[in-house]
Amino acid sequence: MHDVIVSGSGPSGSLAAALLAGRGHEVLMLEEAHHPRKKCCAGGLLVRAQRSIGAPVPERLVERRLKAVRLVRGKESVELRSDGEIALTIRRERFDQWLADRAIEAGAALQEGVEVRGAVSSDKKVVVETSGGTEDGRVLIVADGALSKCSDRLFGKCPPGLIAMGGALEADCDAADDAMEIQLLSISNGLDSIPPACAIFPKRSGCTVSFVARGVGGGRMQKVMTDALEAYAARHGRAEAVDACFHPIPLAPRPRLVNGRCLALGDAAGFASPFSGEGLSNAMLSSVHAAEAVHRALLEKNASPLSRYIDDCHDKILHQSEIAGTVGRNISRLLNRHGAMRLARAAAGDSRLTEAYIGLLTGDASAEEVATASLSALPRMLMQLRRH
Repeated sequence: MHDVIVSGSGPSGSLAAALLAGRGHEVLMLEEAHHPRKKCCAGGLLVRAQRSIGAPVPERLVERRLKAVRLVRGKESVELRSDGEIALTIRRERFDQWLADRAIEAGAALQEGVEVRGAVSSDKKVVVETSGGTEDGRVLIVADGALSKCSDRLFGKCPPGLIAMGGALEADCDAADDAMEIQLLSISNGLDSIPPACAIFPKRSGCTVSFVARGVGGGRMQKVMTDALEAYAARHGRAEAVDACFHPIPLAPRPRLVNGRCLALGDAAGFASPFSGEGLSNAMLSSVHAAEAVHRALLEKNASPLSRYIDDCHDKILHQSEIAGTVGRNISRLLNRHGAMRLARAAAGDSRLTEAYIGLLTGDASAEEVATASLSALPRMLMQLRRH
């Protein structure tokens, strides 16, 4: 019997496997695809996500290191620059391969081309049904993405009205600088976008345009991203669209995170940020909390310590996401009422607020600190807007 079976070898599954194997537990990873596999993702890896890995990302995987966020609307722009790095860009197929290799190096086993179809948890073990038969384990970690049928059965479905669509448009373009560009969209365009913006991530050669929205078809999403790419090209030079892909993004957690001896991680748990749609940061953090809870459950030889994972996720992920979502909705209302660039300039003029937002990207500030800084800066910002 395996100590731990992990369904999925994406970032959250591979990190949890590496942490548990590194503590001496016998870990089996089951992956439906084969590495390196294509993954629809903009490829932005925030510093706060990197911190959960516990090791630097190899330079060979780094496309570009980012030190600024540039807010753009038309010909106007405002830049928030950090003294240090706030993110780096990666190619997910190579990044995911590296994380899976790290888990194997730590002692985990990986079986590719195996679909996990379901599981039955009892007092002593979990019987996992796969396309190749059954596997027995003391704990099952489900980390196989937002469309996980196994998670649907074990933990309940994500709320249907809170599942967004994420789009990523790959492009060939002239080399840009070290800024992640946020193109602010008109609130009156009828798009339920999260946030009301397109994000553009520069790569070593090229860039990726990202857009997240609810209730919008792929054709309209691609039009929004293509328009953003054309605006980017007007400022930075040549840019040609290469390929677009789309994927579901859960903006709310499943009804349960733990069922007996089974845990859900990352997108399979519904941990994407309702503020931005970004999922890697919470996915990696959920892996750290899951590994700690599973380690204790295996040491104590009972499943009760797994409840610690629920508490940690509510405290460190879901509570923070709820605050971030509230901040995001209020920012959208302010953008609509006072004008995107006027508000952006007023916000950029407040050093405490800028430091808080940069800190949210690097992991040096919590959502509560961002909310506090926003509330503190709001009266001054509104007075400044009225004067102009």
